[in-house]
Amino acid sequence: MKTIIIEDEPKSMQVLATLIKKNCPELSVIGMAKNVKEGVEMIKKLQPGLVFLDITMPDGSGFDLLEQVGDSRFEIIF
Repeated sequence: MKTIIIEDEPKSMQVLATLIKKNCPELSVIGMAKNVKEGVEMIKKLQPGLVFLDITMPDGSGFDLLEQVGDSRFEIIF
């Protein structure tokens, strides 16, 4: 399943990507974004099936991001 990670802390993002690669071979991390703006653009462009989403980021919250992507169809893990 195509997966995107949206996380503003680089270390947390990398740890999560490593854990996914090691433990979830059915998931393919196709993109990583560090803020709401990048996350929205990436979701619209790449159409992931699963998004790992940070709640608090410098330019808004994970909930702000969800409002901006509207009716995109993907699973979310906060």
